[in-house]
Amino acid sequence: MMNSPFVRQQAEKLSQRIRPTKETPLATSVDHAYRITFGRVPSEDERVQMLAFIESQKSLTGTDTANNINLAMTEFCHVLLCLNEFVYVD
Repeated sequence: MMNSPFVRQQAEKLSQRIRPTKETPLATSVDHAYRITFGRVPSEDERVQMLAFIESQKSLTGTDTANNINLAMTEFCHVLLCLNEFVYVD
């Protein structure tokens, strides 16, 4: 799943749907992504971890802030799509 071009494309599409805006804060985008992928909201611990992950990805991608958030959100969505909770039906 991590190396699949198809999964990467789906992560990009998901990130376009949930990308934060001036009206939608980053935490709300994380909640929305969890609702789409898992049908539930994230726990507080999951939210904190994912917000930290997104921030770390933004800092690794360079100086262009618009591009940083796009890449960071795509990475976040890719992680969600590769989690066991998404891959396996419980």
